[in-house]
Amino acid sequence: MRVLPFACAFLIAVSAQAAPASRVRIVLKDSSNGDRAVGASPKEGIPAGHTLKVAVFGPRNSTAFLIVRQGAVELAEADGKLDHRGYGELFVVVKERWIGLVHAEVAAYRNGRGPTNGNGPGAQAEFRVIDVEPDPNVPEGWPVVFVMIGGLATLGWWRRARPETA
Repeated sequence: MRVLPFACAFLIAVSAQAAPASRVRIVLKDSSNGDRAVGASPKEGIPAGHTLKVAVFGPRNSTAFLIVRQGAVELAEADGKLDHRGYGELFVVVKERWIGLVHAEVAAYRNGRGPTNGNGPGAQAEFRVIDVEPDPNVPEGWPVVFVMIGGLATLGWWRRARPETA
């Protein structure tokens, strides 16, 4: 009876380590902009000309393949090895003609035996390519407001501080 709790703990530990090996997860980042997250909205979009970094989490010591598509047109491919922890990074330069919604698919293969999850691509994500990069820190109208407040403050100070003439 004392062996049962240890056997259950062993089975839970083994199944917890085996489960992540069957899945592939990706995170899209803009490596040209401090690894900012890239998403499908214009606010989270990636500007043309930047480098898309796809962080891949999957089976240990496997090979990951990235395919970037827009509709049925294949735009780019990349591949790389996942390390002993199951982590790897794939890089693709975003081209000017990719403006709009783009689809990324990643599949991981171990020893050339096909997809590790058994049902096609391991992970998929969509991201938006935009013309110009939105500034994440300053809203669009705030610089004008700050300049106007500064100008009014300077004008008020100047009217009070000017020397009076006779």
